[in-house]
Amino acid sequence: TCVFSGMKRRIESQNFKGGQATAVMGGLELDFTSAGLEGDKATIDVTAIMGGVDIRVPSNWRVVVDGTPILGGIDDKHRNVPDAEAKATLFVKATAILGGVTIKS
Repeated sequence: TCVFSGMKRRIESQNFKGGQATAVMGGLELDFTSAGLEGDKATIDVTAIMGGVDIRVPSNWRVVVDGTPILGGIDDKHRNVPDAEAKATLFVKATAILGGVTIKS
């Protein structure tokens, strides 16, 4: 959680189960490029209120976004691989209120 500040987090766990990230009038960067998902699936709940959250994932992950933008935006710039080639699937439940959430490789 970031409030009126910024934070960069590099997640290196090979058994990431999921979590929550919130940015309120601040910025948060989450880097999953060195991570692995437990059971090859995980869910992260992301909220950006007058701030931004950037999520970087490996190019061989599949990303499924379920989002609610309210005067904000949710941008999935990650190019999904075919299901048969996906190493893991990250489910992103995003809420952006006057803020933004971006997912990229």
